[in-house]
Amino acid sequence: MDFRILEDFFDCVLIISKDKKVLYANMSAKETLGIKEGESCFGLFSICENCPMELVEEEEKGIQVYDVRSLKDSKHFCLSIRCR
Repeated sequence: MDFRILEDFFDCVLIISKDKKVLYANMSAKETLGIKEGESCFGLFSICENCPMELVEEEEKGIQVYDVRSLKDSKHFCLSIRCR
């Protein structure tokens, strides 16, 4: 997929690999979260200690997590996680 179509979204978009590395971060995510492609996503959000990605992989279903905080500056986010 060509991720460039996501570049100008106002919302932060992160594409995370199964080994929890950032494959893609749009400009909003880079500016808001201070993350770059290739970096680990661990420690970005308040739920990282109990990462929901394992549950998503196990159940093979998506998950929506509301009111997640950024550990960088305590901004609030809604996470949508899907596994392919």
